[in-house]
Amino acid sequence: MRIFKLYLPIDLFNRIKLMSKFYRVSISKMMTELLEIGYLEILKTNTKGE
Repeated sequence: MRIFKLYLPIDLFNRIKLMSKFYRVSISKMMTELLEIGYLEILKTNTKGE
């Protein structure tokens, strides 16, 4: 498995941390889920424009 280092502003990290507590998942899992959602949204918007 590769290591992926992500540098976030402290405010954004704190929001992700709160979300992870609310949904009772780890912070790293929440970050992964949010990145995947964002990536899927980018793919959706790119295909609509063509």
